[in-house]
Amino acid sequence: MKEQATLTRVPDQARYGLAVGLLSGSVICFEIGLTRLFSFLFHYHYTFLILSGAVCGLGLGALLAFRICIPRERLLSSLGLVAFAYGLSLWLTTGLLVRFPRSDILLFAAAATVPFVLAGIFLSLLFRERHRDSQKLYFCDLSGAAAGTLFVIPCLEWLGGVEALLGGGILAALAGLWLVWPSRWGSACFLTFLLTFAVQLQTSFLKIDMEPLRTAADKPMFRAMAARKNPGELLETRWSAYARTDLLDRTGDTGLNLYVDGGAGSYMFRFDGDFRKLFFLRREALFFPYYFGHRQQALILGPGAGADVLYALMTGWQRIDGVEINPEIVRMVRERGAYNGRIYDFSNVHIHVGDGRNYLERSDRTYDLIALPLVYAEAADLIGYALRENYLFTRQAFTGYFDHLQPDG
Repeated sequence: MKEQATLTRVPDQARYGLAVGLLSGSVICFEIGLTRLFSFLFHYHYTFLILSGAVCGLGLGALLAFRICIPRERLLSSLGLVAFAYGLSLWLTTGLLVRFPRSDILLFAAAATVPFVLAGIFLSLLFRERHRDSQKLYFCDLSGAAAGTLFVIPCLEWLGGVEALLGGGILAALAGLWLVWPSRWGSACFLTFLLTFAVQLQTSFLKIDMEPLRTAADKPMFRAMAARKNPGELLETRWSAYARTDLLDRTGDTGLNLYVDGGAGSYMFRFDGDFRKLFFLRREALFFPYYFGHRQQALILGPGAGADVLYALMTGWQRIDGVEINPEIVRMVRERGAYNGRIYDFSNVHIHVGDGRNYLERSDRTYDLIALPLVYAEAADLIGYALRENYLFTRQAFTGYFDHLQPDG
């Protein structure tokens, strides 16, 4: 009774409202993090299928909550227990996904559904028992989800895709702690979450097991790692809110392969400033467009690891503009300047980070050549993407491209 009296010192509306906001933020973090992780492991149609089934868990949780009867005096502790269980299931699901990345699709869908079921139970129980405050709780629900979208972006940028999933577990643990504070078992659960999170950040538990992926032939990066001749060695991996970017070494001396979410591969050539050593590139099909035109101003949408910038430099283009949507690619190319000849830092090369079509719409410059190498590579490499929307290849997009071309460009 003494603990119950202590728990009621905080106004119920504040206690329930903050808990709803924290858990809603955790759910949206988990959903966005799953999208990023599955985008690397699978093709887009499997990603949508798994996530759609998982989000269905919110409805299943509401259905289960309809069958659950909780005395009002035990509502706080019961909701706190569900919040902690949700956070724990989130971490267990994440561990399953990263340690067994090529398991059955149905197993992945089932594992990803469990946290959403618990979240559905939590929200449905709370809204049912506190229906008189439903407007305020709904406001907290939406506010928490909005804050979660802001929270997950720095988590993806600074910690990584898997760590962002675990960050959602911390938010869930905070929700549980806030509901049962200052009970000892709630504090112990929260401290256990923090300690486990700190240990996992320092171990290999959070790293995706790449060995099973070598047997997968559905993405260019996985095929490169499993090749009998010159299998790819993973040199560097970076996560961002946009994608996972990997750098592989397959050839040793010639160059490095760069992949975005396991596909859209581009090539970083070894270059020391002597174009004569790369004369063999003139026989490449992708080199062909750079032979023509006045060779004054070229725009490359998606220069990737810099191969097309190198082609333009070799053919003597006076100004080369590149627009790359993935900032990690630009950073990786510049950080390996000693390897690639610092091609992004040439005086006539101007690299911009952003969306290519948006850049064109805001620019009044016209070009003799507009190339879309990495964008086209993504559309061509990834099997099954033929029906996926790509607004860089729409009629309106090509109208914009032609509007920014010189008359004989």
